Amino acid sequence: MPHRIVSRLSLLALLAMLAPTLSVGEEFEQHDAHEHGRVTLDVALEGGTLVVEWSAPALQVVGFEHAPRTEAERAALASATAWINRGNGVVGVPPAARCRLRSIQHAPPTLAGHRDAAGKTDHDAEHADFRARVSYECAAPAALTWL
Repeated sequence: MPHRIVSRLSLLALLAMLAPTLSVGEEFEQHDAHEHGRVTLDVALEGGTLVVEWSAPALQVVGFEHAPRTEAERAALASATAWINRGNGVVGVPPAARCRLRSIQHAPPTLAGHRDAAGKTDHDAEHADFRARVSYECAAPAALTWL
């Protein structure tokens, strides 16, 4: 039994360290960092409210960072957007925590390939991130022993 208490305390300590500086009730904040291959996950637990914010380069989510050019790219973008907007499966939690989806804020990426008058691509315009903030209400937050 002491091992289980330590596990819970360790998880709560980890969640506290990972918690963003925003309080749970504040608006979604977008960050400027963009690094291929890196997904950022911020987690906060306040009472029974679990908030998970994440961002990922579109390249890692759908395989491209430009406006969709093919039917397959349009389908990939639509599928990813629908998955994010459902909020289910974005993160997993122990069933015993009895967490229910409360809200989703999703900032879809701006996928573009802007070119200047000489036809050169603006490198920064090619970078796009998916961003989401998902809130859950957990009836038994002490059961959040993993995420």
